[in-house]
Amino acid sequence: MDIRHAINLLEGAAILEEGVALHSLPEHAAFAVAVAEAYEAAPLHDPSADKHWIAMITHTVETLLPRIVGDGIRLEYTEEDPYTEGGHDPQMMLRYMLYDIAFNRRLFIWSGASDHPVFTPQQNVLFRSIHDFYTHGKLVAVFKKNLAAISPEIAKGKKPTPEELAKVLPQVSMTKGGNQGHGFTARGELSTAARHIVLAPKVAAPCLFTEVVGQVCYNVVTTKHAAQKVAILPGFDFINIGKTIPGSVADKRKAEVMNFLVKADPDALLNLHLKERPQIKAKVLINNVKSRDRYSK
Repeated sequence: MDIRHAINLLEGAAILEEGVALHSLPEHAAFAVAVAEAYEAAPLHDPSADKHWIAMITHTVETLLPRIVGDGIRLEYTEEDPYTEGGHDPQMMLRYMLYDIAFNRRLFIWSGASDHPVFTPQQNVLFRSIHDFYTHGKLVAVFKKNLAAISPEIAKGKKPTPEELAKVLPQVSMTKGGNQGHGFTARGELSTAARHIVLAPKVAAPCLFTEVVGQVCYNVVTTKHAAQKVAILPGFDFINIGKTIPGSVADKRKAEVMNFLVKADPDALLNLHLKERPQIKAKVLINNVKSRDRYSK
């Protein structure tokens, strides 16, 4: 019932201007718990969901990839985490990536953990490429203009220093919506999902929710990387990220966890329906959501 309701909502759904319908850290954390639990409960592969993944990869290969190639962007793959010259600060990683796109016309993509129930390894990595370019990379024009203003020599080929990069886009923050929220953070990843869903055909929205929101929320709560799944997560609005379907299990769980976090002592333990992490302290969960370190413990 929850899944059918969510699919029906895709037709004529109004897109939130903010992009993500989460307005506080407790609400964000509660949403992450509800999604993480739904993700773990989902089967590894539900063949009835294949059509959503096929629609996504078809749109990726036939529509979005040609645009990148036409713009002269080179996609290069690496088994190492890219853009960590300045450490694992998500803001600096985003800046290094934007610099590479803007001035080198290149985008490095992590190629690890590419096994997938439906996508080939090549398709899975290609999906990541499209996702990073069109969502995390959406600030590239503003970034290029601002960086050139700081140092005209950069426009002539000089590589910026970390200090120069740090001066660009100081507004990048996981606590903001829209353009400011597309960093490599918990909030930023949800914003990228909202952005990508706008670009993709509506039939692909359940795929994007599971692939991006599901995996990110699982990582936020457990600090572990989830197995990649092809299954629809019930009870969630796949278009307006952060919203749940009224009366659904996910809706009730989100409300329950949010109520706990608002009232609980920071050291209070929240019981989770997760084998990987049966309990978590309230303060740890909140810190995982707000931390600048995407692999926060």
